[in-house]
Amino acid sequence: MEGSDNPIHKGNQAFIDEDYPATLQAYGEAISLGGEGEALARSNRAAVYLKLSKHTEALQDASAAVKLMPTEMAFYRKGLAAFALEEFETALEAFRQGKKLEEERGDSNDPRKYRTWVRKCEAELEAEEEAHAAAAASSDRSMPPTTPTTTTTTSDVAPVSGGSVGAAAAPVKRTPVPASSTAPAHLRIKFQYYQSYEKVTVAVLEKGLKESEVKVDVEAKRLTVRRKAGDNAGALLFDKVLYEEVLPEKCRTRFMASKLEVTMTKKSPADWPELEGAAIPAARPAAAATATDASSTSGEAAVEQPPTKVARPYSSTKDWDVVEKEVQKELEAEKPGGEQALNDLFKSIYGKADEDTRRAMVKSFQTSGGTVLSTNWDEVGKADYEKERQAPKGMEWKTWEGEKLPQKEDDDN
Repeated sequence: MEGSDNPIHKGNQAFIDEDYPATLQAYGEAISLGGEGEALARSNRAAVYLKLSKHTEALQDASAAVKLMPTEMAFYRKGLAAFALEEFETALEAFRQGKKLEEERGDSNDPRKYRTWVRKCEAELEAEEEAHAAAAASSDRSMPPTTPTTTTTTSDVAPVSGGSVGAAAAPVKRTPVPASSTAPAHLRIKFQYYQSYEKVTVAVLEKGLKESEVKVDVEAKRLTVRRKAGDNAGALLFDKVLYEEVLPEKCRTRFMASKLEVTMTKKSPADWPELEGAAIPAARPAAAATATDASSTSGEAAVEQPPTKVARPYSSTKDWDVVEKEVQKELEAEKPGGEQALNDLFKSIYGKADEDTRRAMVKSFQTSGGTVLSTNWDEVGKADYEKERQAPKGMEWKTWEGEKLPQKEDDDN
């Protein structure tokens, strides 16, 4: 198949142009053709889904790609998708496999990426274990002692005078028994959340939750999760006021082995700076409002609230800046040489370049099969490297099926 007609090449070009619908269509066509190109098409399509924050689809494609052809990039994309879905064990295994293949190949472009992601996965798994242990301890403390309760009744009856039956009796007094508290216990369960522009997902990190034992209530500005059966029936697992309103009718709940996941659609698409917000205040009676307003003018200074720290879309208790700084220190201690030093130079040029220069570098390198790297977009934008590319001396370009591709001939011929 000619380069210009190859659906994978079409998909690559559309991806460079940020035409993602066309990219998905082209890679889908390549997948339907099967053959040796299917693994690459699935891995590339996983990259598109990651770009679009469609992590479930990305994980499916990347998992299929590593089964067809276990490449380093396919494992890396599988790890990214699994981590976004909070499937940390799957992500950790994928990153370890990708790191192993990269080390065997010996041409790492970014040695920090795997170290950082492996540490993130390990930290999340450790945090889950700590949360489960804390929840179990809290659950044990919240159970009231099972001691028998007796109700005593004291009758103060006036003595009967002379054995007369018609004597009046004093009223019966009953000793009051303290009423047991009916407030539900709030278990300390670890949770995480992540969001897109239109949706927000909350993950309650409790293993073994079953749909028959848990009740999920989604209101316009509140999410509540409680046990309705089993151990600690009635106890709250999660109860928070949301930052903005959501659409309860468009809520989706998923029960998984390690967590419960609730995905809610935002009423007004936007990035929330944090998950939790303020409750909607109830209307005050006029008299109460007047009294409150009057007290506010009595010379008391208002207490200024500290600024709220903006949270990332993916929220966790771990400070990833610390992890990344530790990895950076390790890498700075390692002086790259040879091909790694050259790659670092290219990365530095790309990182400081403007948008046109970056587009030129990506298009020239990808469409030429890695034989051309140009920073001149005016030149690259007009060139068709798939037809004009030149293979290394003594070699030629071919498709997966063995058909020769158009290319420049060697000058010495």
